Amino acid sequence: MVKNYKPKMPIYMDTAGVFRRTNPQLPSNPMLHTFLLDENNEVLVVGNPLENEKIDRMFWRTVKEKLGTGQKEKAND
Repeated sequence: MVKNYKPKMPIYMDTAGVFRRTNPQLPSNPMLHTFLLDENNEVLVVGNPLENEKIDRMFWRTVKEKLGTGQKEKAND
């Protein structure tokens, strides 16, 4: 899926597990291992949008707001 995607922003995938090893305090739940960061590396969304519809909506709403491509939406959650 990511191989065919041509993002304008970088996507980092830690396939070697370096992030996990250097941050042992992270929860073991893999749903909490995906982050959307802003330009200052502040966490905007935590969770895997491919595994959770609520996170998917939050992810895309946040991306649209950050890119200025959509109106600020009220959460339906």
